Amino acid sequence: MTTPTFTSPLKDGLERFLAFKRAAGCRYREEACALGGLDRFLGRHLAGKAPVITLEVVRAYVAEADRRSDKTRENRLGLIRELCRFLAIEDPRTAIPPRNFLKIPRRRYVQRILTREEGRRFLTACARFPPAHAALRCEGWCTGRP
Repeated sequence: MTTPTFTSPLKDGLERFLAFKRAAGCRYREEACALGGLDRFLGRHLAGKAPVITLEVVRAYVAEADRRSDKTRENRLGLIRELCRFLAIEDPRTAIPPRNFLKIPRRRYVQRILTREEGRRFLTACARFPPAHAALRCEGWCTGRP
């Protein structure tokens, strides 16, 4: 697992946040890369003596992705929201932006139900796994046999 080298005034908080997420079982690979970008942004936008994330800093960070998709902007906002909630425990001056901050349109997840034919093909493909993948073939437990 690679960990970026943080250099911004909030580098210690970023390191603790990343360690906390990984200790909680999150892989945080892509997010670690995104935190590296956030760290570079914070290095350019935060004062060194009393660094704190404000709503203006959040707005500027998300605005850097204005030419990207709404999903990218939503992901940036989600990441910095999680970081702010973590940092606010130690420094209550840290602003925690609300979920609907900046009115980024959110697309609702639409479930897709397999047709009977798609389900049949899926189960047939699962049955073709080699014995080394017996757990994937659901040996025993889905047939009621021990």
